[in-house]
Amino acid sequence: MQSAEMHAEDFQNPIILSRYHRIKGKLHIEGLISIKDDKKNINNDFRMLYDGAGILHLELFIHKLQLDLEWKNYPPHPDITAYSFYEIEAEKIWWENIPDLKDPFW
Repeated sequence: MQSAEMHAEDFQNPIILSRYHRIKGKLHIEGLISIKDDKKNINNDFRMLYDGAGILHLELFIHKLQLDLEWKNYPPHPDITAYSFYEIEAEKIWWENIPDLKDPFW
């Protein structure tokens, strides 16, 4: 995962940014307890809804992750934009900052 372009002065705690001035790394989730979409349990149905998605909001807590996504379809599929608001609970959730993580798209 990587963020949009960020500036180091935007952070309360120092973090090393990638060469493109982004937060880049891996989100780890261990011991999944539940996944909810708009407060409905979807544990067995967590999948891609459309061709791609962008993260609008991501907030990490010790045992919970709030994740708001904007979904999009691309041609030749119908032009669709949709939104999902996930709450993921797990025994352990943490972010591993890896500013030089290899990116297949760059």
